[in-house]
Amino acid sequence: MQNPFEEINLRLQRIEEIIRSNPAQQQAVKDTNPEERLTRAEVAKQFKISLPTVHKLMLEDNLPYEKIGRNTRFRRADIEAYFSSKRRVGHGR
Repeated sequence: MQNPFEEINLRLQRIEEIIRSNPAQQQAVKDTNPEERLTRAEVAKQFKISLPTVHKLMLEDNLPYEKIGRNTRFRRADIEAYFSSKRRVGHGR
């Protein structure tokens, strides 16, 4: 019988090979980079909110952002943390 850790390692290697061979999967992995910087339009599109809502959240200091020259950027991790904290569980009403 094979060592369970060796089996896990082999499975991980197979998964990595699949990801490397599929460009669509590579894009999905790239999109989950927590250090990735997003524009206001990208935040609005990916989190399904309007641009005015993004702007309002910025002005209310709810969304941390960076100014790079005249451009505004948001860290993906900050945006995901904000929306995760606002998630509510409904009771079917």
